[in-house]
Amino acid sequence: TFDEFQYFTAVTSIPDSAFSGNAAMTNLTIPSRVSSIHKYPFGDSTTPQKLNITVVSNNNYYSSVDGVLFNKTKNTLVGFFKGDIISDYTIPSSVHTVENAAFCKSNVSVVRCSNALTLKDSFYSCKKLTKLDFEILNIDSINGLVLCTALTEVTFADGFTSISSNCFNGCKALNKITSNSVVAPKLRSGFWGSS
Repeated sequence: TFDEFQYFTAVTSIPDSAFSGNAAMTNLTIPSRVSSIHKYPFGDSTTPQKLNITVVSNNNYYSSVDGVLFNKTKNTLVGFFKGDIISDYTIPSSVHTVENAAFCKSNVSVVRCSNALTLKDSFYSCKKLTKLDFEILNIDSINGLVLCTALTEVTFADGFTSISSNCFNGCKALNKITSNSVVAPKLRSGFWGSS
C-alpha cells in the first residue's frame, strides 16, 4: 500500500514509471496538489490489478469512485486498476471519455456503459477483454484497441466517422463490427494492423 503518498503535498505531477515495479500495490491515495498523471505511472510492462485508488477531497483535478480514478467532474475515466477484483465493470453514466491507457493491460473481461464513449488508446493490450457493451462514438488514437486478443465484437455509435490505421491490430478473435451510423465509417488503410 502507499496511502502515505497523500502526505506528499508538494507533488503536482505523477510521471511515467513513478511507481514502476509496484504491480502488487493495493492502495494508493492521490494528494491534494496533483494536477497531472502521466500515461504509464506504473511503467508500460506491468499494471496493478488489485489497486484501490483514493483521491483526497480537496484535490481540484481528480476524484475516485469505488477505487477507480476519474477527473474531478467525473466525465472522464482516467485509471482502472482492479481487473483481478472486478471482471465485469460498468462505467458511470456521467463519463463520456475514457482516457489514454485507462484500462491498459487490465484483466477486466467486460466493460459496460449506457453512454456512447470516446476512446483514446484506452484498452491497449487488454488480453482478457471479451466484450465492450457500449457504443463507441470516436477512437482518438491509432492504438485504441490494439492487442485486445479476446475481444469478439465492437459497436460504433451514430456519427462515428472513421476507423484509424492499426486500430484492431492483434484483435484475433474479433468477428463482428457493427455500425449504427447512417453513413458507414471510413476504413483507413491498415486498420486491421499487420496481424
